[in-house]
Amino acid sequence: GNCRTIGSAGSTLLHKAAAEGNKAVVEYLVDKAGLDIEMKNGKKATPLMLAASKGDLDTVKSLIDRGADITAMDEVGLPVVYHAMTGTQVSVNSGDNEETKKYANGKKTKAYKVLNLLLDELDKEWDKGDKTVETAIKKGFQATGASYGTSLLHYAAKGCSQEILSKIIRISSK
Repeated sequence: GNCRTIGSAGSTLLHKAAAEGNKAVVEYLVDKAGLDIEMKNGKKATPLMLAASKGDLDTVKSLIDRGADITAMDEVGLPVVYHAMTGTQVSVNSGDNEETKKYANGKKTKAYKVLNLLLDELDKEWDKGDKTVETAIKKGFQATGASYGTSLLHYAAKGCSQEILSKIIRISSK
């Protein structure tokens, strides 16, 4: 189904709900209103990419359960897993107050959970022999997005948990 765009980025209500982590609205728009779960905005981002970059595990799970493509790529060729990784890049400065530090660390923790889920999903699909997954993994691990300037592997080495980094290395070496 189609839905009018809102804002200048070509986003729809589904994009907005996913970006805000509003799982109930996402589910309504997909299940009841029949909106296309793969609808891309002006930057060719899908609702799954937006929910992943937000670090919203429940919305990401819901979109995946409804068939969202975990191998989709945006306008510059960055896959969903890359969008999830960008959510982990939250800075905490020594001068920040405790509330700010707590918020930033909570945001990182949520982003790691989403990244972990996406890596598990990609790993399962790779094992099934899906070539689009192989492409998404290779692009995600090697991509250097213009606005981010670093690869997924670099992000992981910079600040991820050992578990995430090990998973990325294991998957990329298949």
